[in-house]
Amino acid sequence: MKLLGLCGSLRAASTNHALLQAAAREVPAGVQLQVFEGLGAIPLFSPDADEAVPAPAPVAALRRAVAEAEGLVIACPEYAHGIPGAFKNALDWIVGSNEMTDKPTTFLAASVPPRGLLVREALIEVLGAMSARLVLDCCGAVPLMGKRPEEAARILAEAVHRQTLRASLEAFVGAIRVR
Repeated sequence: MKLLGLCGSLRAASTNHALLQAAAREVPAGVQLQVFEGLGAIPLFSPDADEAVPAPAPVAALRRAVAEAEGLVIACPEYAHGIPGAFKNALDWIVGSNEMTDKPTTFLAASVPPRGLLVREALIEVLGAMSARLVLDCCGAVPLMGKRPEEAARILAEAVHRQTLRASLEAFVGAIRVR
């Protein structure tokens, strides 16, 4: 099974990216989690540009990666009480192309609630409008917010957090296989 990790942050030292990389090491046997690395190259969305054939190469790469994945794992920071602009822009490019329709999608969080709840609600709204199949009972959270890369790496290596990621991913994969 192939899962795609989508990070909502462009930050070089993103804890959300580190979280997805750690999750890729904790997937169940027979499952691969590949993190999409091209978010920063995606141009600003415009309906006029969306009608261009072919689509801009970074957009085509995103669409292809989403289409080929059997499920999506999103880790996204909250910015100004919502979805960071670059990530929302990437999602906008997928709206009309329908790769998200019925695509099993879950979240991992680099902050522990109540932090991050507003971005989660915003993502639920946007992804619901895109007809993604949200699997929300397996979302995992690891306390990484505000951590430096070396601190994040230490936290992600701890058995308790590795188990959180493993359990979340096992539940998500199970939900995909049931359907």
